[in-house]
Amino acid sequence: MRVLFHTAPIRAHTLPLIPLAWALRAAGHDVLFATAGEGSVVTAAGLSMVDVAPDLEIGPMFMPLFERHQGLYESRATSPAEAATIAEIFGAVNDRTAPGLVEAAGRWRPDLIVHDSSAAAGALCAALLGIPAVQHDVYLESSRGLCERIASHMTGSFERFGVDGLPADPVAVHITPPSVEPEGQYGWAMRNVPYSGGAELPDWLTAPTPRPTVAVTMGLTWGEIGPVEQIIAAAGEVDADFVLAISGYDLSKYGTLPSNVRAAGWIPLSDLLPRCTAVIHHGGGGTSLTALALGLPQLVFAGGIGHYAAAAAIGRRGVGVFAHADAIGPELFRRWLEDDAVRRAAAEVRAEVEALPAPLEIAARLGALAARGRERARV
Repeated sequence: MRVLFHTAPIRAHTLPLIPLAWALRAAGHDVLFATAGEGSVVTAAGLSMVDVAPDLEIGPMFMPLFERHQGLYESRATSPAEAATIAEIFGAVNDRTAPGLVEAAGRWRPDLIVHDSSAAAGALCAALLGIPAVQHDVYLESSRGLCERIASHMTGSFERFGVDGLPADPVAVHITPPSVEPEGQYGWAMRNVPYSGGAELPDWLTAPTPRPTVAVTMGLTWGEIGPVEQIIAAAGEVDADFVLAISGYDLSKYGTLPSNVRAAGWIPLSDLLPRCTAVIHHGGGGTSLTALALGLPQLVFAGGIGHYAAAAAIGRRGVGVFAHADAIGPELFRRWLEDDAVRRAAAEVRAEVEALPAPLEIAARLGALAARGRERARV
């Protein structure tokens, strides 16, 4: 079986699909990624790709989001207008990747296309080729209906390729534990196998420590806007070690860090978090899902693009605390770290994740799905 993966040209949208791609390779199937930009991270994971939009610069395409919605990072919820702008932007991104994707698929002739939930061009291409489409979620918050909302901004692409609409019976693979899923379980649940790249690890990270260790990350895009200064100040008064896993952030302006705060730069979360007791973050999908899989209590200061629903779901399930930046202080940190109920809930969700079907099991289902698709095509 040939499986073509298509992702938006964003690192955080591509990494979650790699474990399933590995599983398919391990089962003897041919796998190819058709992506662009930051999606090239797959090559470091031993997977091959074709660049479907070599000149695409996705960063400037998100400028309308910040121009239209002032105070994006200070608000406490994602507004309908903001969500609509996000769908519009991803519609434009997919319009740019669709031609290259269709061309690549025409050459490679896949049996099935797996696409991330924001990469609607993958669903368009599957409909054009008459093969199964599989949507792989990359967010903790529900992606139900997201592909359809994005596709509504791609009318030019659908007309260009003579496609009437998205596939009628797409399969959805989701990696959010069912008890955390904000809008209820749907599709095929799959165990999340955290992967965020590889790196040479510092010696201190592999050494035992007598005190709790708290990871602090603001993701790959929030950095300079996140409440890092307040977190550093509060951490200095807490009996725990804090690791600032933040890249691209100028910490020198804060002078000497407290003795229990270490500036680590970028470390793959799939390596860092297993060695930590808890994590403070911005609500991004990769961080949230990794922490759930590892059973770590979370303290979320949500911000950025649509992270509020995820943060609220974490709070409702009891695996963490959803707070606003103006609540940051040593007392909040102490209460959170000492909360037995949060630790128990996080352990429960970890057990739930471990009981879900592994990527290799989902790979077998995809093989059967492709076989049924080939059988229908012969009829």
